[in-house]
Amino acid sequence: MLLGSFFPYIQDHFGYYIPTIQWLNDFGLVKGIANVDLVLGQQSSWHILQAFFDATIDFHHRINVTLLIAFVLYVFERKYYFLLLFVPVFGLFIQSPSPDLPIYIITLLISNEVILQKNKDLELLFFLGLSLILIKITAIWIVFLPLYYSYKEKKHSILKPKFIILIVGIFSLFLVKNIYCSSNVLFPFSGTYIETFWKPNLKIIQQSSEIALLKTYDFQYSIQEIQQFSVWKKITNWFWLSGYKKWIHIAIFLSIICLGLISWFRKKSDFVVISVVILLKSVVIVLFSGQFRFLLDGFFVSLVLLSSFLVWKDLYLKFSSISLLLLAIAAFSFPQIIQRNIPSFHLGTNLKSPTLDCFLIPNDYEKRPEKSIQIGNIKAYETSYHLLYNASVPAFTKSSLQRFDSLLIIPQAIDSQNFSKGFYMKPSNQKEQVQLKKLIQAQK
Repeated sequence: MLLGSFFPYIQDHFGYYIPTIQWLNDFGLVKGIANVDLVLGQQSSWHILQAFFDATIDFHHRINVTLLIAFVLYVFERKYYFLLLFVPVFGLFIQSPSPDLPIYIITLLISNEVILQKNKDLELLFFLGLSLILIKITAIWIVFLPLYYSYKEKKHSILKPKFIILIVGIFSLFLVKNIYCSSNVLFPFSGTYIETFWKPNLKIIQQSSEIALLKTYDFQYSIQEIQQFSVWKKITNWFWLSGYKKWIHIAIFLSIICLGLISWFRKKSDFVVISVVILLKSVVIVLFSGQFRFLLDGFFVSLVLLSSFLVWKDLYLKFSSISLLLLAIAAFSFPQIIQRNIPSFHLGTNLKSPTLDCFLIPNDYEKRPEKSIQIGNIKAYETSYHLLYNASVPAFTKSSLQRFDSLLIIPQAIDSQNFSKGFYMKPSNQKEQVQLKKLIQAQK
């Protein structure tokens, strides 16, 4: 709770999480919201849940603190103390409503229950895994575990008609939500857009794909260099990025390979199959956008399965996890230590020392200055910050205005008096281009 009360620092908190929640609070799900800003097209169910609570009992967007406390209680209930070692790592995700944390925690819970605890309620665990798809499509691999063990134990209840109807219903919710908000069946994959009048501009989609590729290599290569990489270069350069990330990449794949080899020699065929599934999932993610946070769920499961081969002392594990947690609190309390000693940790530049107020009210940033602007038929706000953060909606950043200007396009409201009806993109006319240029020049 103390660590969760510190200032948010994750970049997506300012560019994606809070703006999404702002839109949900003010207008609900909005058709074509991706035209305002492509990142808003995600509309994760985790943020829908946060939007429900932040007007009632969670005013400061700390839903992840509650989730992590529930995870700790689960660990002590199951008495599988190896999971405590993940708590300090998860503590890095609780200052923001990050959808990554529920993916990590529920994935660990399912894998522990299905594989190590031999939980027979595979239907419940299957649907728990299926619910993660409503948060992020990349979590789809975890439903394989209960399915595989259901098949192995000749329990086919998951495939009964009533369950199939429920499965189709959940997937339909996911697909309809994606199409409605972004015209993309499997957002954020760039190859799954369908033709609708609210489909985002193709050039913006292409730019987004290029940014995802640049993030894969931590912006250490230009897009032209990356596109010229051979398959071998793509792999080796990803593993040998400068900074701390290469060690995370190596650790992820080393853990998966070690799990497969040890399981093979120990004749644990179940673990071999699971390691292959995790490996395939990780390779697909790297080809799409190799940011290590998309790979951590499989990495954590690999570590849990590897731990089952070892004899651990509970007291040692509790002591280690508490020590690491105190270390994390110290690092966040004195961020200069991270900023000075780990310069490659770019998010460290956003860290801010906590204040005494956080013992009563979680630390948060004040609303930044904004001014009213007109974009076509949209009365909007322009934020002085380079990300949307908590600006009144609809809002645009300077970079968004520059992008519209360079591509000669402009977002438009379907109904300028009711933004909940949605947005679409159109070519800008001469008057609108002049209007945009004046707005951009006024910022200099």
